[in-house]
Amino acid sequence: MRFVILVTVSLFFLGCAERNLEYKVLDLEPQHKLNAKMSLGIEKPTMPAYLMSKKFTYVDKDGDVKNIANKRWVEPFDETLQASLVAYLSESYPQAKIASYPWGFYKEPTKRLTLSIESLSLVDEEIILKARYYTSNKKSKIIYFEKHLVLTSSYEEALFAVLNMLYSDIAKYLDR
Repeated sequence: MRFVILVTVSLFFLGCAERNLEYKVLDLEPQHKLNAKMSLGIEKPTMPAYLMSKKFTYVDKDGDVKNIANKRWVEPFDETLQASLVAYLSESYPQAKIASYPWGFYKEPTKRLTLSIESLSLVDEEIILKARYYTSNKKSKIIYFEKHLVLTSSYEEALFAVLNMLYSDIAKYLDR
């Protein structure tokens, strides 16, 4: 009987304890599969200092940096973003050799992708992601990406959705 009471009380306190939830972005699904054979190196994304931590952060309409309580990335956001982009593009281009910097290739990749997150904002229940990216080849031009997505559920789900849109945009750009 004591054992049952002890287990019940323990489960109650575990259920009431505050939890820090940790996230990875590796479950994004590519929208299309491409057959390009290339080697692509993904450089570590650059971003504002407020995004470089393990915390879920954003800028509000007043320009103040805010953290979402009890929500964290497993790794710093730049590393999480790089790993999830490599995974997404590897799924999109199954015949390509794709790796993050430093290169996992025995020679220089045919293309290098540079991604810069300019800002991540939450304004009036709308998440706004601004980024730019380009490849290292001579004909490359800088592509500017800006998406506004109304929060219909949680901040995390909206963030994952807008990142999926960014990754899809990059995959289409690489297919040109």
